[in-house]
Amino acid sequence: MGVAGKVERFIAKTGEELKTYLNALSDLPKGVTYEGSMYRSLTIESQEVYFAIAEKMTDHHIYRSWGRYDLDKAENAMYLSKTIEGNKTEVLSYINDSKKWNTYEFKNVKVNNLLDLTDDAVRQKLGTQYDDLVKDIVNVENQDIAKAENYEFTNTLASWARKNGYNGIIAPGARGAKDYQNIIIFEQSYIDQILKGKIMEKLKQ
Repeated sequence: MGVAGKVERFIAKTGEELKTYLNALSDLPKGVTYEGSMYRSLTIESQEVYFAIAEKMTDHHIYRSWGRYDLDKAENAMYLSKTIEGNKTEVLSYINDSKKWNTYEFKNVKVNNLLDLTDDAVRQKLGTQYDDLVKDIVNVENQDIAKAENYEFTNTLASWARKNGYNGIIAPGARGAKDYQNIIIFEQSYIDQILKGKIMEKLKQ
């Protein structure tokens, strides 16, 4: 039972419940700006087989990924980390061999209108919570089942954020100690805009 006069915090219990809640939301969180360096890694295999390049989002028609903030089994997003340490935590959880990755630093980039899911006030307004954004259940027999459970809330948030005009999301990291933040950008046209004239450096392994 809640304290008298205190409004209980709503937290969606399912992705469908979250979708319904978000679609009825009229007071949208204000987008924030991130300015600084960002880091992205690509497997050498993805570069050699699928011709992936650091400054371009992987075409979902060629290589359909299904990430935490992609559209469910459909449209990809570009994932970057704010720090090199966070980037390493993220990518090495997938392939634990740094020699199989190339890592790039984008310097002095300014990204506007991001939905900041690292801010608990924003999460509260959106009817979600930190634990639902960083679920990392492992199912070695069926990765799609694991992803469906892990990404139930984040895929819903990504779809809603796209529809409401955000350029991307600042998200809490979901790997290791979970003490890092990622930046997810939705559209290649916006990526081209913010990277124009910026310095990109391939880092030494």
